[in-house]
Amino acid sequence: QAFPQSNQLAKAPSLGPAPSPPGLTKPHPKPRWPAGPRGMARGLSSLVRIRDTLFSSFALANGAFPDLRLLQWNPHWQCFAWNTNNCSAEAAATLPMLLEESDIDFANVIEFEAPGWSPPENWTSIDSTCGIDLVDLIYNNVRWELSGPGEKGCMVEAMNETKRDRPYLIQQFINTNTSEGVIVIGAHFPHPASFTVSTFKEAEVLKGALKRVLNATDVQKVVLIADTNEWTSVSSESLMSYLGAPGDTVVSSSLERTCCFDNDFAAWGAFDRIVANFGAEMETEVLFDPLPLWAHEVKNVSDPASRRGAFHKAVRCVLLMTGTGRRHRLMGRIGMLTLGIAVGVCFGGMLAFSWYATSDSKEGESDEDQETGPSDSDTDNSK
Repeated sequence: QAFPQSNQLAKAPSLGPAPSPPGLTKPHPKPRWPAGPRGMARGLSSLVRIRDTLFSSFALANGAFPDLRLLQWNPHWQCFAWNTNNCSAEAAATLPMLLEESDIDFANVIEFEAPGWSPPENWTSIDSTCGIDLVDLIYNNVRWELSGPGEKGCMVEAMNETKRDRPYLIQQFINTNTSEGVIVIGAHFPHPASFTVSTFKEAEVLKGALKRVLNATDVQKVVLIADTNEWTSVSSESLMSYLGAPGDTVVSSSLERTCCFDNDFAAWGAFDRIVANFGAEMETEVLFDPLPLWAHEVKNVSDPASRRGAFHKAVRCVLLMTGTGRRHRLMGRIGMLTLGIAVGVCFGGMLAFSWYATSDSKEGESDEDQETGPSDSDTDNSK
């Protein structure tokens, strides 16, 4: 037997909502603010992020050079050769997270020898190798592309080429949004000949290479990202001056105790630095502080007195194009506007909710009159 068509199906009679039993009232919900402190905090945080995005968009629209997010890290070869505490795998998993979460523009990573490692999709690595020493200059390929001259080589070059060491890489990039150019240096400096003073003699090869690159281009903005192996007493200004970076401006990461695990990060070990000859200021953050267990590299885990590895803490920086002057004033105005909008939204929401709660309360009282059933007095009057 064929099933009836849909228009032939009998419709069940609508019963409507079930009536409330006499003498019972519907519970009226207690009015409360729907967002709560955490929700409001998340909303304000989102507004702050929108403010920062708008500021960056305004800067790019005006053709300004963008702020740069930069990273310097030397986990050292022991992390991969000794690989106690699973250091190799941990480092290989950590680096992509640093690139993506910080949205890094340029990173210089030294002696990173994780087998089969490659950067995430939006980043590209170019490297320079000298003997067993290696530097990887990683750049964001969405915002930057290779353009113009570049050089790579070894800062220690023996005559018989059997002791080639300390690689460097110099490359010009162009911004895909603004067409602005910048020269980025990734390097692993030799140790100074003296433990008390630095003559920068160890950087002579890099100085010559930078001069050749500058002579081959009109781009004059230079960023150095390096394990400089320079003592804390040696200023970044004097280093950039020796290298021949154009202009008088020097903006540097703060000198932090990044080297090394084997010397308990002594006060003299501000080796890892990021320095530029342009911009207004540099925000600096030291990573792996405190040091994670997987970075505690020792040659022999069963021997407490065994040699320790020279793991470096990483330095993550933001190079700001405008600082305490124009940028902070503009950011302050945008911040006040954002705060005003946030307060207006919150106040409007509170008024709307108050009106809703009042209206709902009146409806609840009306429903209560209808659903509580007859009162004693009504019963008496009806008799």
